[in-house]
Amino acid sequence: MRLHRLFGQFCLIACAISSRAAIAAETPPPLQLVPADADFVVEIPNPRLLAETLLKHPNLKAARELEAAKELLESTNLTRFLQLVSYYERDLGVTWPQLLDQLAGRGMVVAGKYANPDNTALLIGGTDDEQMQRFLALVRKVIESEYSRQESKLVVEESTGNGVTILSLGGQASVIHFDRTLIITGKPVKLEEVEKFRAASLARLVDSKKFKVSRNLKPKSPLAWAWFDLEDTKKSPEAQAILATPRNDPITTFLFAGLFDIYRRSPSLVVGLTEQNAQIKLGIKLPAGREGLSPDTVLHLSHDSKTMNSQPLLTPPGTVFSHSFYLDLAAFWNDREKIFAEGIAKSITEANKPFIPGLSNLTLSKILTSFGPHHRIVVAQVPRSTYATAKPNTELPDSAFVTTIPEASNRQAINAALRAGGLALSTVVKTRYTQEKIGEVTLVGYRFDEKTPLPDDEENLRYNYSPCFAFVGDQLIVASSLDLGRVLIADLQNPKGKPSQKSNMQMGFYAEGIAKLVTRAPESLITQAILSRALTIEEAKKEVEQGIAWLNRLGKIGITTEYLPKSFELSFTWTPRTTPSK
Repeated sequence: MRLHRLFGQFCLIACAISSRAAIAAETPPPLQLVPADADFVVEIPNPRLLAETLLKHPNLKAARELEAAKELLESTNLTRFLQLVSYYERDLGVTWPQLLDQLAGRGMVVAGKYANPDNTALLIGGTDDEQMQRFLALVRKVIESEYSRQESKLVVEESTGNGVTILSLGGQASVIHFDRTLIITGKPVKLEEVEKFRAASLARLVDSKKFKVSRNLKPKSPLAWAWFDLEDTKKSPEAQAILATPRNDPITTFLFAGLFDIYRRSPSLVVGLTEQNAQIKLGIKLPAGREGLSPDTVLHLSHDSKTMNSQPLLTPPGTVFSHSFYLDLAAFWNDREKIFAEGIAKSITEANKPFIPGLSNLTLSKILTSFGPHHRIVVAQVPRSTYATAKPNTELPDSAFVTTIPEASNRQAINAALRAGGLALSTVVKTRYTQEKIGEVTLVGYRFDEKTPLPDDEENLRYNYSPCFAFVGDQLIVASSLDLGRVLIADLQNPKGKPSQKSNMQMGFYAEGIAKLVTRAPESLITQAILSRALTIEEAKKEVEQGIAWLNRLGKIGITTEYLPKSFELSFTWTPRTTPSK
């Protein structure tokens, strides 16, 4: 008898589990409910994973120990939020990670239209319908309590029918529940509208052509991702003006021709947030690439994929910022009639005159066609030894520009122009010409006189600089200091990396270099800490040291652009330090 009873209970449990599985199979995830006329959608496939990834990230965990972060964590709004979370945990009998799984285990989606923000909605797909109903009851209780506390005349009204529950929040917003799904929208909603929304005949975004074109650009296993329709954004007169080719704005063309061309040819874009081994990446992808480029893109992108790459980033000690990019200055002159509108092209032609008296061959066309397409910029705080006695009151970082000049005759012309510039500088302020050999390379520089005062420079900022230049093969270095010039000569003679095979632009921001920069002049931060929080000098120093140590751990933020045959990606990547700073 007992065996029969156990078998019967097992069958009931199995039926319950199978019925729940059937319901789960029938209930589409939130993304599949979004109507086809939506202009944008943002999805968090696994909210618990996103929350735990961010909260457990080593650098973000360390940030919570900073005094400034502690003040934020103790703020009134955050305290109330945490109290509300504790309230839900207590009344629903689970921890917040479990609650996130139960309420949003099938994902969260925000969708809407650009022209009608009131139609924006948050769709949440849960895994436990009973828990969602209890949660909805608690939400109503909390909101009614808040209305009462504020002595508001607003009320919460509930309507139900055909498995649907709608809470109307003061006639200004609605919370809708059906089939393990919650929808929150900023407008009143009727049961009839929900029925139409649930109807199988309603066209859905996931089935639309405009969505399918870009969905394959979605990254694998994203923490969050988004899709945006771009067609309506191109209809304004301002957008059409910048998307036209050739356009009447030479600066926009010079700086952003490649990006605007991709935008012009893309019906939509996809944004993805991913994490792997503590590295966090935000990628923006568009379904247009090298195929079908407009003529003005030759400035920023070689139409030959073999030469479109960028050179390795320069990273001398104390690097704060490094940038490597492709910019074909020769095309600016040679293809000006294709790239620019007629009037602008004519103005460029008329500007083809000598720049420096005595150097008649140094015209605009000569300068532009002298340079190769690969350029690099670096800002760094390198050790200094140029000035023995004079020091600046405020130390500024060193910077340099590195470019290519393929032809030897052009290098000679640029060398003469730079020397003429140094001579002109010496007529304005007293400088000392210097020339030194580093292997086979000649470094030419100019030092400010350490004994001659300069009335307009009471802070002695000029001693941050000893401008210099050198040629390393076909590469020209123009640096703000001899110290950085020497380091870069060594780096170019012994390159650390290979040209990128995909990226025509790379950029890097380095926390360690920024921390070294701050370490050299921490006084302003200490003063700010004392004044803003009434700290003692020792407390302020400790807080600043703590902040600098945390900054050292942040590593690098990298930005790249990649042009593939049929797609384009702009990436932002944060790579934290994995080894302690020396």
